[in-house]
Amino acid sequence: MLLEDEDCKLIEKINEILSHAEMKMAFDISTIGSSSTVFGPLSNIKNVGYGSKLLLVTAYMLDKAAVWPVTRVMARALETHAMYINQRAENSLNAT
Repeated sequence: MLLEDEDCKLIEKINEILSHAEMKMAFDISTIGSSSTVFGPLSNIKNVGYGSKLLLVTAYMLDKAAVWPVTRVMARALETHAMYINQRAENSLNAT
């Protein structure tokens, strides 16, 4: 499928935003020693698609700024959904 120029620009912008978020997350984990479990099963965030990355970054941000206990539950739900999306994508590639 061919993409319009605007679509390509949007994907590039999303990639740029996610790259910056990944760098900040890696920096936080290396300096603070974050106890976040967002990197558990999907520890190599670079090998997942945009959907999973967006969910994992959002889960990390929620976990980091958790004020209420339900915020951590929401972060775990996003992490679980990211794992599900990633597994579905892998299964669709292996099915052929």
